[in-house]
Amino acid sequence: MDSRGQIFSLDFLMAITVLVLAMGLAINYFETNTLNAKEIENQNDLWNAAKTASDVLVNHPDIVCNETSLFAARPAPMDIKLQNCLPQNFPTPSITKARLGISSAYDCNISNLPGSTFNFGAAANECKNAVPTGIDIVSIERRVVMLTNELPAGQERDINKKALIYCQRPELGKSCVLTDANISIKVWKK
Repeated sequence: MDSRGQIFSLDFLMAITVLVLAMGLAINYFETNTLNAKEIENQNDLWNAAKTASDVLVNHPDIVCNETSLFAARPAPMDIKLQNCLPQNFPTPSITKARLGISSAYDCNISNLPGSTFNFGAAANECKNAVPTGIDIVSIERRVVMLTNELPAGQERDINKKALIYCQRPELGKSCVLTDANISIKVWKK
């Protein structure tokens, strides 16, 4: 027998190997979970930005249609805002990223879907960016009512009560100035 003794035993080397492997697996697990949590947070932020912009587009009092009074005596602030009703020809400027609640960290695109003829014109310049490829994009499609009457500048969003009644009661035989339409809003991180 050797009096100097054995410095490393085979059992000790096997135990260290198993310990190093276990630590490597634990570190990999925690890194993967952290990365997944960050990806989920980024997706949620992107979804929330798109959903907020979509909701504001069809609800903002400076964008949606106005139901105006038949009586000239009622002041303009008393006009009723018609949610989910958008004018075919948007007044300028009405749609801005700030108004839609989109921060400077995001870009957007608002467009017609087939069968819709919105004229966003200069009203949506901030949301006419080309949609990039290869990145995460949230696209929300909205079915809206399009106001198609031709009115002078400053009244593009107005519909009077009589015209609304004609749309609600087609049996009256009058033409309706409201039609179904579809729009899409896409939001992505810059």
